[in-house]
Amino acid sequence: MLKLTGQDAQKYINHEIKDLKATAYIIKDANETKVQKHAEQTFESGRALTKTEATQYDNNQKKAGTSSETKVVDQYNLVENNCTTKSIEAVKAGGTSLDFTKTVGVMAPPVTSTQIPIYSPAGLKNYLDDKSK
Repeated sequence: MLKLTGQDAQKYINHEIKDLKATAYIIKDANETKVQKHAEQTFESGRALTKTEATQYDNNQKKAGTSSETKVVDQYNLVENNCTTKSIEAVKAGGTSLDFTKTVGVMAPPVTSTQIPIYSPAGLKNYLDDKSK
């Protein structure tokens, strides 16, 4: 997890939006202070990078910030524990009414559906695009 503030944070956000075509969303019913507190607690619960990890991070040409602004917060998992799920956790801690689930169904009789959590950046984008209509 990377923690940037001030101009460094703004530079990173601008790069993501302008150069990488990221989309920004405002979750109006989430308390910003609670979201920030949750994100900071998550960051502080992490461990510092090892010397080897720090060297690898600092030598990466595409990195943002420095290894001193980075912590390992837990075990990354592509489908269960990633940047998307961490962002959703923080917004939920802020009290949003959004459930961040999608409905999936089986069309063969009997027709059934169930709600599953959103795990991927594309899934989150689709969900938020749909909610913003």
